[in-house]
Amino acid sequence: MLDLDTFLQTYDRAGTVVVLAGSRKVAPEDQSKLRRLGKLLTERSQHITFRSGNADGADQFFTQGVGDIDSKRIEIFIPYSAHRPENRNGYNAFSLDQVDVVNEPTLVEQAMENTGTRYGVQQVVNGAPPSMQRSYGELILRSTLMVTGADNPPVKPANFAIFYVDRKAKKPGGTGHTKHVCENMNVEHIDQDVWFSWLK
Repeated sequence: MLDLDTFLQTYDRAGTVVVLAGSRKVAPEDQSKLRRLGKLLTERSQHITFRSGNADGADQFFTQGVGDIDSKRIEIFIPYSAHRPENRNGYNAFSLDQVDVVNEPTLVEQAMENTGTRYGVQQVVNGAPPSMQRSYGELILRSTLMVTGADNPPVKPANFAIFYVDRKAKKPGGTGHTKHVCENMNVEHIDQDVWFSWLK
């Protein structure tokens, strides 16, 4: 099992991007652990940039921990520029609508693997007007972009990902999709089964 020292020796290098993401539903007894991990990783590393979504729950707790130490090392990925500005806390924000999605085949291909939001992704690609389905597509594309990166404009792909998973969830949701993208893109990733031990 990967330990914290080995993780830092391997990934604390200039240009490294680590995704911190997970379920919106976080067990009350775990919430402080996510924030503690964000703080610990930021304190113990010098070069890593941390990347997360703009959702309540795991994303929020992880980024609060990083922000407690150095908010400049956080990238918040959002599905569109007006998404939840109250949650950004001055962090660096990057919006999906800055990306030329039509000309990002890897991003679209990986997002389309989520069968539940495939129609919404296609609506984004086709430039369809706003709708509930399109919004689902934007969210799944945002989660995909956090891992794949993009060419135009240049967005570095992730080097590693750390997740918090709701074990009681009946469906994998966006977190499950993001983990699946990591597997497809050969991005090493862990969840709380590993990183809880880093807090001891």
